[in-house]
Formats: sequence, structure tokens, C-alpha cells
Amino acid sequence: MRKRSLIVTLFAIIILSVSFLGSEKADPATICTEPEFVEIEYIVYNELDLPEEADGKFKTYMDYRKITDKNSKQWELQEQAWTEGRGFRKIGEHFLVAVGTFYADEVGKELLIEFEDGERIKAIVGDIKQDKHTDSMNQYVPINGNIVEFIVDIEKLDPEVIRCGDVSLLGLNGRIKSIWEVERYARKMVIR
Repeated sequence: MRKRSLIVTLFAIIILSVSFLGSEKADPATICTEPEFVEIEYIVYNELDLPEEADGKFKTYMDYRKITDKNSKQWELQEQAWTEGRGFRKIGEHFLVAVGTFYADEVGKELLIEFEDGERIKAIVGDIKQDKHTDSMNQYVPINGNIVEFIVDIEKLDPEVIRCGDVSLLGLNGRIKSIWEVERYARKMVIR
């Protein structure tokens, strides 16, 4: 008899515990007032105008060591960058580039660049070309038609690229067909 009452008591305690815990989860007020969220990233591509007077076929470079202000955003980006085998500086898979103020008024902006052969590269603006070195719209360098300048480690560049002053020989062939500004937005969405 004592064994049976102990088993019944344990069984009753277990049932009451489960029902008490279950009642917390089943409270409709809790379900309605505490929604769950998921963060969704939206990516918007805004195509930017290209100059009619230049095609960007000539792609110049600058050595990353030319960035010397340790308090600048440019320096901060170079601290995050790495040099890939051909000599290009990158953050993740994004090339670091310099463009005129028509395309970016501050460093850190993300771009998508398409060449005439259909190749697209992701880029981050790592430096800004001074307006005095670009055309009146600040899109390209009048001397050579350069639109996008690549930030590199000159010590790793092919000697022929250094001689020509053009990184096109490293696989970035042809004129620039399109440049898109990439904007990323994070939004929280309610899920039930």
C-alpha cells in the first residue's frame, strides 16, 4: 500500500509539473505580445551614369602605401584588407578602388563594376580621387580616360603591368560597361 501511494504521489507531482509548465507556454497573452523577429537584408543596385568622353579601358593603380593618414577611414580599410596573388588589395572578395566624387563622396561605399566582356567585380571605395584630377563631372581622369583606379601592393604586381601603368593585363579586360552603387538595408520582419 505504501508503495502504491508513493507511485501515485510521484505520478501526481509529475502531472502537475508538466501541466504547470505547459500552462506557461499556452498563455495566449504571451503569444500575442512577444512576436519573434527575423532580420532580412535588402540589396538595392542603383546604376550610375558613365561619361561619354571616356570608356575606362585604361585601368590605373595606386600603391596602398600612399595612404599615410593613420586616422583616416582609408587607413582603417587598409588595415582590414589583404593582398591577393596578382597584387590587388581586397576586403573579402571586394576589390579596393579609388573613384571620382561623382561615384562616391566617401570611402567605404560598395560598388558593382561590369566590364564589356560581361565580367562583374565587387568593389569597395578605398580612396577618393581629388576633383582637381578629374573632369568637370568628377567621373574620370582626362589624361588617360581612367574611371576606376585599383589599389594594389606594387611589390606584387607583374613588371609588365608596372611598365604599362594598366592593370587590364591582370584579367580586367575592356571598357567599363556599367557601375552600380550597392545599398544594403537590414529590416526586422515579424514571424509567428
